[in-house]
Amino acid sequence: MKTNDTSITDKSAAESAYGFFRQLDRVFLWLLLKAKPGYTVTFECVDDVGVHAPNGVVLAEQDKAFAAEDSNPLRNRSEALWKTLSNWIEECVAERLDPKTTKFLLWLSAPCEPGTWAEYLFAADTPAAAKAALVKISADLKAAGDAGKTKDVYRYISNVFARHASHSDIVTLVIANATKEHGTGSAATDLRNEFRTQYDIFDAAYGDEIIAHGKAWVDHEVREAVESRRPACMRVDDLKNRMEKKVVEIRNSRILPKVAPPSTASVDSELQASPTYICQLNWINEESNELLDAASVFLRSAQQRTVWADSSYWPDGAWDDLKANLLSEYRSEKTRARLSQGIDSVGQGQLVYAGCKQSCTKLATTWPADFIRGCMHTLANVPELGWHPDYERLVAKERETT
Repeated sequence: MKTNDTSITDKSAAESAYGFFRQLDRVFLWLLLKAKPGYTVTFECVDDVGVHAPNGVVLAEQDKAFAAEDSNPLRNRSEALWKTLSNWIEECVAERLDPKTTKFLLWLSAPCEPGTWAEYLFAADTPAAAKAALVKISADLKAAGDAGKTKDVYRYISNVFARHASHSDIVTLVIANATKEHGTGSAATDLRNEFRTQYDIFDAAYGDEIIAHGKAWVDHEVREAVESRRPACMRVDDLKNRMEKKVVEIRNSRILPKVAPPSTASVDSELQASPTYICQLNWINEESNELLDAASVFLRSAQQRTVWADSSYWPDGAWDDLKANLLSEYRSEKTRARLSQGIDSVGQGQLVYAGCKQSCTKLATTWPADFIRGCMHTLANVPELGWHPDYERLVAKERETT
């Protein structure tokens, strides 16, 4: 018989699914925001999440996502707490983890009130303090007698104390290196809060799209690894590069105030006036379509700087930073062209110009590439840079003539 009751009576499967998705969120957060360039993040290798530094230091993170109020992982006799601690210790005893170079993190999906035992354990930041915490817990257990010994959790509690008797140095180091953190209880809120710490263009309309883009890549990488029976290892740099490109794409296409291209008449007038940056292209025999593009991006970039400054998108110092980067790239290209063998002055100028145009695309991490090309021609118009090896003499001669 059909029923309209859609409530879940057995919540274990739902909580397991919830935990899996939160685990993927944590992989994403470590890759994008918490781990540094050059780090690797793993899924279900050293722990739920593993963070591996180039110097060999490892963070083993155990994730506890819970929705029910009675699932507090920090209760005194919480199986989640003691199983986690026991597993960390066993990994070190088996020498799969080194307690001297491993940090241990218990991450909780939401705030919860810790029991006294959890407070003892996580307050201990030295082996001596860890030993004292275990002494206090042992005293509490003895005072309670047999209470709680029939619970499944007791085997993990017993194992921790047994290992402390046989491998005291390992157990106290694990506890001393263990910390805990918690989220807000909302996956979306946790991701947005962390995202804001690194990306100043965050906006609910665009931030969620950028987050979804990164999460989709993480999900794909994990699924591919699981299906092919290989460790799920992801490099921080790979995700950051993808995310940076997505941020730039959205910022440049949808956030920056739009500035229309100059009219055909304006471009024609600019070419007829033949300002210095156009002369510079003529001196290296660039084709007419290159001159048209230069005049268009030159005129448009001047208007863009004005409009963006009025809208607070072109901050103080932005021009100085961009100019410094463009001049640095120019000097490199100029040196490369000068060292080229068997190329005349015009050919050297063409090499420098082509290399600087490519650099504009490379520098397009905050501003659109065509805008940066326009700024490059602005510098050529001053001129603070030039394409022909003898451009300074040519500019002086041109200005004498006019």
